[in-house]
Amino acid sequence: MSNFTPIAIISAGCVLPGAPDVPSFWKLLSAGQPQFSALPPSRWPQDIFLDSNFSTPDTTYSNRAAYLEDNLFIDPVANIPRTHQMLLKALKECITPIGKSLFQNAKTAAILGCMNPGDESSLSWVKANVEHFKNSLKKLSYK
Repeated sequence: MSNFTPIAIISAGCVLPGAPDVPSFWKLLSAGQPQFSALPPSRWPQDIFLDSNFSTPDTTYSNRAAYLEDNLFIDPVANIPRTHQMLLKALKECITPIGKSLFQNAKTAAILGCMNPGDESSLSWVKANVEHFKNSLKKLSYK
């Protein structure tokens, strides 16, 4: 027998390719829809970077990926990385239905996950910008 304490997940939020929120994500999963598509022309010039020859340096041989839509971001021109804008959007989706008063209980937590291969995902960058995140969260509207 284990010594684990039971937990309850009471809310969630997400921003994923083809799923800007949790209901869309479950719908996508239940339908078994693939999220990979051809590269939109606005992403990068295919004539420069796309080459079917695997050995050509500094090119890619695939133009398919799971892309996020630009309209998923809070402010596309904001001085905050898009990854962190998505994190704030998912957090707002998670907190809005339950209200912020729930977080006054010491046994309540919000657990965030964010993946980005760029420098913005480094722990030191996040620590350096924690006050900016706090201020951004304060600006979110709650029910």
